[in-house]
Amino acid sequence: MSQERSRRGSPRVGLESYPHPRVGAIAGEGKWVFLGQAVTFLIRRPSPDRLWLAPLDLEGGANFTDSSYLAHALFHVADVVSGGGDDQPRPEGIGPAAC
Repeated sequence: MSQERSRRGSPRVGLESYPHPRVGAIAGEGKWVFLGQAVTFLIRRPSPDRLWLAPLDLEGGANFTDSSYLAHALFHVADVVSGGGDDQPRPEGIGPAAC
């Protein structure tokens, strides 16, 4: 990872270098708290035409239900796998076949 720092001295990682982040840890370590804060921070500035989110939830999709209303969310991979979510519009070339 990059060792860049923000003006305040916080660690900084550019999404240009790491556009597909993965988060993993043992149960109870705060993954969903971190992801919720990260998504909230990410969607504050860029418009949905500049930032797309495609959450992949291997636990059936229950953890991303609160983010389904976001304009930035293209589709939920758990929904696509289970057959739901196909009626949502998405940019051309983005979808289950593109994954």
